Amino acid sequence: MAERELAIGGASKRSGRLERRATKGAIMPDLSVFKNVESQAAADAYVEEIKASSACSCWLKAALEEALKRDPVDAANDAEALSMILQVRAAANLHEMTRKA
Repeated sequence: MAERELAIGGASKRSGRLERRATKGAIMPDLSVFKNVESQAAADAYVEEIKASSACSCWLKAALEEALKRDPVDAANDAEALSMILQVRAAANLHEMTRKA
């Protein structure tokens, strides 16, 4: 399948994943680093890096703060479900926009 990009607002949809574009010269830290995190200290340091990033939205920072108060497995499961729900909504929005164009 060929890679395609659709852009709406500050996000792009590339190969089925929504990725935040760079804003004001800042680049969102690479989230794939979590796949190789082996210690809680490393994970916590990375969370702090995300929270300090100017490319991280205020909404995401607030959601992260709330999630950190919860059981990590429950929070991760809910975040994954939320991501899927929002991707469905974004895809529907993109579909409607392309139909109107």
